[in-house]
Order: sequence, then structure tokens, then C-alpha cells
Amino acid sequence: MKTNLAHQYYQRQLAQMDEASKQDTKPRLLLHTCCGPCVAFPIELLAPLFDLTLIYNNSNIDPEPEFVRRRDEMLRFVDQYNQVHHTDVQVVVTPYRGEEFTAKLARRAQDEEGQGRCRYCYALRLQEAFAYAHEHHFDWVGTVMTISRQKDALALNRIGEILERKYAGSPRYFYSNFKKGGGLEAGMKRAKAAELYRQTYCGCRFSRQARDRRLQELTEQEKTPK
Repeated sequence: MKTNLAHQYYQRQLAQMDEASKQDTKPRLLLHTCCGPCVAFPIELLAPLFDLTLIYNNSNIDPEPEFVRRRDEMLRFVDQYNQVHHTDVQVVVTPYRGEEFTAKLARRAQDEEGQGRCRYCYALRLQEAFAYAHEHHFDWVGTVMTISRQKDALALNRIGEILERKYAGSPRYFYSNFKKGGGLEAGMKRAKAAELYRQTYCGCRFSRQARDRRLQELTEQEKTPK
């Protein structure tokens, strides 16, 4: 069932791209982005078809220096892309509200990675992106997160579908499964070529703490005599 849905979302992505290609003027797409590696392939796929703006609204990332590092790497990549391809992809960066966001996620602090806390985090950020897109009259809004192996593309698209109904179809949600069609491999290749920083945890304080615990366990195992 999940495999069929994943394929359906990919087919909807292709259909929406085909629809955009037939417009007299490029539709305006606001695309949520979380980091440079995740945007590397979607920007290449979508910039020729859409008047593309990226929104970096990721107050889930903890601590703030990590938020800044991922932001700056993404900005560096977009600037390089624009220069090479003679495009004008814009980027919106929203203010950092780390403690506020962490407090919201704290109620699900004990959730395993990829479970309820992550879905709640997706919803918060996509809600922010939808609100911005609606206020600024974008035609479409979507997210690059469906390219990540660690992100649940089915959950992301379901959230997008709910938000599209909430906003009465203005903007429309851009369904995607950027992992499909070789997208995952292409994204990794482009991120490596651009020497983009690749983070070692998803982003929130709780995922960082989980990573630190895993590293500590590995260190202790290495110290244990064989």
C-alpha cells in the first residue's frame, strides 16, 4: 500500500510539472527547504518550470549555530546555481525561534525518530510555509523534504493535502516524492560535487541528543576490552 502511494505521489509530481510547463508564464512556487543537500536536486528540477522561491523556516534546528550553518550552506549553493544557470531563484529566511519551537516539540520528546514528533514538526513548518505562500499570493507551495531517506514522504504529502484544503486551494500543494526517478542519487551526487555540509542529525534538540547518546555508546564499546 505504501509503495503504491509513494508511486502515486511521484506521478502527481510529474503531472504538476507537466502542467506548469504548458503555462504561458511560470507559476509561482514557494518551496520549503531544510538544507543545501536536500535542495540540490529539486532546484534543478523545478527552476526551469516555476518562478521559484525557497523558504528556509526551520526553527526546529538546534542549536542556533547549526541553523545558521545549514542556512548559509543552502544560500551558498543557491547563489552558485543562479550564477551557473543564469536564474534568479529567491530565498526567504524567517527569524529563528528555537526555544519556542523546542517547547512545542517537547511534549513528544520521547518519540522515536520518524514517529509522532517528526510528523508534528513537518506540520508546523509546512503550516508556516502555507501561511506565507497564501499571504504573498503564490500559486503553489511544497517542500524538498520528500527527497530525504530519513523523511516520511507519505506523511509529508498527507499534511500538504490537509493544508491545501484548509487554505481552499490557494495556494495549491505541490505533491512530490523527489527520491523517485533517481532523484535521491542525483541529489547526493550534486551535494558531493558542491562540497555541501552534510549534517549528522535531523535537526531538533531531541534528535541531536539521540545522536549524542549513540556516539557515546559507540565510544564506550570501543573502550571495552575484547
